[in-house]
Amino acid sequence: MVLEWRNQDRIRGAMRTTDPITLSEHRAWFARVLVDPSSRYLIFVCTEGPVGLTYFTGIEPNHRHASWGFYVGASGTVPGTGTRMLSMALDYAFDRLELHRVTSEVLCSNEISLHLHRKLGFVREGVLRGRVLRHGAFEDIVVFGILRDEWKQNNEAEQY
Repeated sequence: MVLEWRNQDRIRGAMRTTDPITLSEHRAWFARVLVDPSSRYLIFVCTEGPVGLTYFTGIEPNHRHASWGFYVGASGTVPGTGTRMLSMALDYAFDRLELHRVTSEVLCSNEISLHLHRKLGFVREGVLRGRVLRHGAFEDIVVFGILRDEWKQNNEAEQY
């Protein structure tokens, strides 16, 4: 299911790597993440079933930091599903993983993700100019971060 989601054109188009992922590549990735203590991959399930994936990588317990990524893989989800999934994932990061900081790197062309980060209270921390080569052109990456206290304050004011 995750492989099918990840290979959808609309999801690949928003990722750094746009080539389709083979089954053998997916199995190798899955074997690695199963034993990687610095990552957590979470499937978001609604009443209609599994709808998306959120992940935390580079988890640094000493500094209480991680990077995250996500996508809604199911088609035709109820509006707001992505926001709710991400809100729950951030609660997980700050409450269960006890992180202090979550960062994200977003392609400058990924308007949906840029909007979601701002909506959730992430702060734009910088731009990595010409960071990735996609479709024969270099593209910038926008760096976002959110601290636990910022999330808690924002989450109390907003009901996702």
